[in-house]
Amino acid sequence: KTFFVDGLKAQFPDSRVFKLDIGGLLANGGQSVDPEKLRSLFSELDKIGQKERVILVIDEIHRITGIGQGQNSLAEQLKIPLNNPNVRVVGLTTKKEYDMYIAGDEALVRRFHPLYFDPLTKNDILTILRGEANKIMNEVRQDGLKIQVTAEALELIAERASEFIPRRNAPDVHVDVLDAAKAMLIRQIKNGSKETIQKRTELVHIKEEIKFFENQLSFNPDDVDSKKQLATLEKQKLEIENQLRQGGQPVTDVETQLNEVRAEIEKQQRSQSVERFQKILELKNQESQLVEKMKSQDLQVKSTVAKNGVLTVGKTEVAQAISSFTGNAFPIDVILGTDSERIKGYKDYVSKNVIGHERAKQIISDTLKIENANIQKKAPHQGVYLLDGASGNGKSTLAEKTAEALGRQFERVYMTDYRNAADVWKAIGSSLGYVGNEKGGRITNIIGENPRLVFELAEFDKASTEVKDLFYQAFEHGFIEDGRGRRISTKHVMFFLTVNTSADYLAMKKGSELRLNFEIQTLSRAGVAEEDVKRMSEVERTQQTMEQLQVEKGISQALQGRLTANMATDALNYEQAKDVAKIMLDNTFTKHLLIKDSVELHFSKALIEEIAKYGYDPKYGGRSLRELMRDGVAKALADLKSNHGDFQKGDILNIDIRVENFGSTDRLEFIAERNGNSSERAISQVDQAVKYAIEEQAKTSRAAVAESNGQIGKPRGESTKERVKFELAKPGRKGK
Repeated sequence: KTFFVDGLKAQFPDSRVFKLDIGGLLANGGQSVDPEKLRSLFSELDKIGQKERVILVIDEIHRITGIGQGQNSLAEQLKIPLNNPNVRVVGLTTKKEYDMYIAGDEALVRRFHPLYFDPLTKNDILTILRGEANKIMNEVRQDGLKIQVTAEALELIAERASEFIPRRNAPDVHVDVLDAAKAMLIRQIKNGSKETIQKRTELVHIKEEIKFFENQLSFNPDDVDSKKQLATLEKQKLEIENQLRQGGQPVTDVETQLNEVRAEIEKQQRSQSVERFQKILELKNQESQLVEKMKSQDLQVKSTVAKNGVLTVGKTEVAQAISSFTGNAFPIDVILGTDSERIKGYKDYVSKNVIGHERAKQIISDTLKIENANIQKKAPHQGVYLLDGASGNGKSTLAEKTAEALGRQFERVYMTDYRNAADVWKAIGSSLGYVGNEKGGRITNIIGENPRLVFELAEFDKASTEVKDLFYQAFEHGFIEDGRGRRISTKHVMFFLTVNTSADYLAMKKGSELRLNFEIQTLSRAGVAEEDVKRMSEVERTQQTMEQLQVEKGISQALQGRLTANMATDALNYEQAKDVAKIMLDNTFTKHLLIKDSVELHFSKALIEEIAKYGYDPKYGGRSLRELMRDGVAKALADLKSNHGDFQKGDILNIDIRVENFGSTDRLEFIAERNGNSSERAISQVDQAVKYAIEEQAKTSRAAVAESNGQIGKPRGESTKERVKFELAKPGRKGK
């Protein structure tokens, strides 16, 4: 809109175009109009208007409606030049602010003819970018360099700038990205690539550490630890210096060298040494040479990017600029659309870290590949997956590991915090004019700060209808409108909705009469006849029953229709519990100690089996495994360290388990031993109720849950109570 003023000047060269500064007319801290300034303005406009045509441009014209009161308001006063035949007034504002501030003043509306600026097309933006690129390529620079902008770079800006920087408007954002890409390229020519700068920074840190340990040794020449540290640092310093030289880069840039020389000059000036004068003279010569080198640096091309004095702004430079505008929330490969390797390796990564949920993994993997292939219209999000099943069965872990596999930020919000209708303001922030509106809402802030997010909405069914409607808007249109009316884009957010609405139903044995009776009862409430239920396949019955249970818990069919996938997740079985226990032990203890102390940690097969056996609970899943690890493994390791000293680099720790029975209680002894030395050992004890066979326990739990909830009819031939009693009487695993 602002460029429109320049267009008016060019279109009407015989007219005088003035741009009104509203701030210059105000008094009393912006609360009222300065009458003297206003009279002077009108008088000047009228005088000039009698000789030639005057065009008065008022930017952000909506501001005039809130200044002053009654007949003395700025809006009323400005109606004077609007009635002057010698003056044409052009007001610039946005559609939203026009509707909010101006449309209500009918007298003001009558005096204007509204003209709407349509959003620019891609061709319009490319035309503007080509004009800006021509200016850059025709620029005569003092350093003699010429800058070329490729057509592919302009295409990428036109396609991706607004997509990844949605809060900025076209064409401003596109021009800014082009300018930033040019500036970053020139900066790289002077200082080296981002990787080079990082290496030099790392080198500075290492040099400071070397000086520190050299000083330590000057006080204590026999300090073995300082000698080891010094040797390691010297080796790292040499490696980085070699890497810089091999890449054709100086070890330090000219500015750093100059600072080092000047620091050494100051040091010598404070010195009492006889040779200091000679050293200062030599250093002064070095300083002069480096100053000259800095002056001529702009005339030299030190990067392989520059050839024959020409720098090229290509797709990579544009992607770097867009990434920097997003605070590096979007990596370069994502902007270039070359993150296929992450997507290709997604399923392998999550399969190693998440046990079960094979169907969910496959659906997410397929959706990512389809989205990346760009063979259909883009969705208003990057996937909305509803996972329904028992607590602790790995739904949240799947969401977390999805974020890790794709290199994205992960956030979790518990929707129990948004149970009430009024809680919608906690989510999106309060409206303008209310105290604290500048803080924004929790959910809109999370998405605004991390636009490329994997977002878990835990216990989604617990949210109020108003809060669910917010997400309906995001799933349907690709944005959430915050309390101040700003649109927060969700186009690059991947949503995981986790619920337990069907947990009891999904725990029932597939194909059983118990499960079929429950499905018939549930779907009858949705108007489905018993005969139709029986004709359905097992998969179809499960899906429809689960969806009906979700509807009854407040997840509407309309919202279900906006999901990418609505998936059932099964509870862990014993074999899966063992795999989960191993992964949790490795992630919690093994990797941590290896990285922190360079210590190896080994768990016996028996320990993993017993943790899975005693920690497994069909109702709470993996959460009870974590509690047993804390009470047993963590305590044994802590006691070992407390009683026998800190772990040393190269130590090997072994953790085993021994189980003793005391009637109705089993005692689990977790034994931690260092380097196979029985004298360096710690034992922690955890008492647990005697566990029956895993499968029997699971069956018992399912039947008991079903009966206690009153959700199913009793199976024919025996009461539920009798069946539970019968299962408990069966012999346990290993004679227990």
